[in-house]
Amino acid sequence: LNQGYYDMLGVDKEKRLAERKEFLQFVHPDDLPGVLEEIQKDIMEERDFDGLFRLLDGKGEYRWIHLRVRLVERNGNRSVYYGAFHDNDSFVKAHRALRESQAMMLAAIEHSGLQAWVYDPTTGKGGPIIADGDHRLEPQGKMNYPYDAVTGGLIHPDDAEAFIDLHRRVRGGEETADAVVRVRTESGGYRWEHVRYTQLRDANGNLANVLGTAQDMDAYKELEQKFQATIQQTGIG
Repeated sequence: LNQGYYDMLGVDKEKRLAERKEFLQFVHPDDLPGVLEEIQKDIMEERDFDGLFRLLDGKGEYRWIHLRVRLVERNGNRSVYYGAFHDNDSFVKAHRALRESQAMMLAAIEHSGLQAWVYDPTTGKGGPIIADGDHRLEPQGKMNYPYDAVTGGLIHPDDAEAFIDLHRRVRGGEETADAVVRVRTESGGYRWEHVRYTQLRDANGNLANVLGTAQDMDAYKELEQKFQATIQQTGIG
């Protein structure tokens, strides 16, 4: 674990190392069984690990962290992995607030800096969020999600299927679904964004709308790609 990991959690590196505890001992108890189970499956099936869980920070509080671990090399009984952490605390907490109250949703979106849109899952029509005086979120605009975003070139062609699959999953019953995809910028290039869809239900528990949010992941992906390049240059992978 490098210094960036300790800085992210606001932890003194020397003090944490002096505790002589393994990384997994700082995972939230409610998340640990699922993390261990997924890691074991990924090792057995030689898959990459991609998980979201809570880690204890320097203030004694738990922060939501996204960890991606890649298998670089397997040689007999020897396996080499590399991993990259990303602080997802504000992103996850904003989404939880969104689900609890539409009024809180507006405040959470405003203060988190997330891009947000909402659409009708029946018709697929929607657009940017516009709130009325009663703080209700209603689909605006005529964009057809997800296909207009794909056919219009908003989503990178290589990520189109993953983006469409988000809609299938959330309309198929998943309360939340997310993926990291490339989204076209105003300059014509693409940047990596973490896109998440969340079901919004009415007072009777029926699916009313789907909320989409996006968080810029470009810097994170750039660091990950640089790390991969370094691994390759050193001959490890």
